[in-house]
Amino acid sequence: MAYYTYLLQCEGGNLYVGITTDLRRRFRQHRGELKGGARFTALRAPVGFAAAWETQDRAEATRLEYRLKRLSHPEKLRAVGEREPSYEWLKIGTRVTEEALRRAEGQQEGASARETEP
Repeated sequence: MAYYTYLLQCEGGNLYVGITTDLRRRFRQHRGELKGGARFTALRAPVGFAAAWETQDRAEATRLEYRLKRLSHPEKLRAVGEREPSYEWLKIGTRVTEEALRRAEGQQEGASARETEP
């Protein structure tokens, strides 16, 4: 079973790190649409996924989560923005595509392109 380690962008620029087997369900929990969201995201509404990595199992996802949580905010932002990770341990998982993350957030494909048009 695949596990995901994710960085969730919240209002105010905060980042939340977690693991799940289902990105869409977990995003809905954090948004308060389903039971089971974290206290952190109840106080700071999630805006969307900043990044996510797919791993082989829970142990790998947990290791990745632990290392991400130890990074400072600027270091997390750098990790999200890099195409080729400078942190060797980020290669534990496979980066999830932006398109897949938008689907997990419940956005329709192409919705972001329409929003940016004048």
